[in-house]
Amino acid sequence: MILMSFSVIWISSVTGTGNTKVSLMIEVMTIIFYCIYVFIVLEKFKLGITYGWMSEWLYWTCLFVPSLIYIRSGRWRKKVI
Repeated sequence: MILMSFSVIWISSVTGTGNTKVSLMIEVMTIIFYCIYVFIVLEKFKLGITYGWMSEWLYWTCLFVPSLIYIRSGRWRKKVI
């Protein structure tokens, strides 16, 4: 839950800059990684549901890291709305 709270704040920060393309790309890539992980872990390797629920860590991490990088890079300052 702690990772989730940080991730939501940072992705909201990206959205708040007005650059919805970047926000959408982060969300899409995160969901793709999430789905691939769940499919591989649960369907291919037939691991337990505990490993399936670890996908939440992947989801929130993949949301947090690019959002943090984008905000810290300062590229959002050049966006004209």
